[in-house]
Amino acid sequence: MMQNTEAAPVNANQTSDAAASAKTEAQRAKEEAEAALAEAQKIREEAEAIKAQAEAEAALAEAKRLREEAEAMKAQAQAELEKAKQETTKEATKAGAAETVQADGSGEDKKA
Repeated sequence: MMQNTEAAPVNANQTSDAAASAKTEAQRAKEEAEAALAEAQKIREEAEAIKAQAEAEAALAEAKRLREEAEAMKAQAQAELEKAKQETTKEATKAGAAETVQADGSGEDKKA
């Protein structure tokens, strides 16, 4: 017994239907890929915005820290300035008293 080894003839309509189906499937896959790409781009933009916001918040926190540090340094400098003014006033008062005694000519206090 011999087997039939010839391929069955292909109907032109079957080929056309298969090609149209493949084209439709390819178009659907392309649209899904474009939608996925758009979604990925949207997610990337959201991630970049979140990262930028986090960086801005970190910069703001650093700026606040630096401002507080500067205010503390300013307060310390003002306290040191006030202390220096007081010391200068005391020294000027002492110098003025010494000049008064020398102008007196005696060099001694006259409390007796």
